[in-house]
Amino acid sequence: MISVIDAKKDQFFVSIYKNGTEIFPVSDTTPEKIAAFLKENASAGKIFALGPSAPQFSQILNRIEPNFLVKVPKFLPPTTDALLEIAAELKKNGESPLNDYDGPVYIRASEAELSLAK
Repeated sequence: MISVIDAKKDQFFVSIYKNGTEIFPVSDTTPEKIAAFLKENASAGKIFALGPSAPQFSQILNRIEPNFLVKVPKFLPPTTDALLEIAAELKKNGESPLNDYDGPVYIRASEAELSLAK
């Protein structure tokens, strides 16, 4: 399974899992590098792409390597109301939906940070 989000600039934030184990850590990378990795490390069969950019990524991946069988499940992303309901249910059951330190993990520097570094 490939988890993918468009990182712009012809790059994607990607992680790859096989049988529940991460085999490609979260990276800011190109579809070409992912195709090369999959060619060497993925067994034959379907590749499931998930995430908001999965349809776009799967089309690019199929252009690079037509022999891949990339599937994108059809489902709607969760709404804010659905996510709030999940959080409320967790809280009701005494579980913490998020810890204070939970939040985004930045894989690469922002445009502002890159400009300041120059």
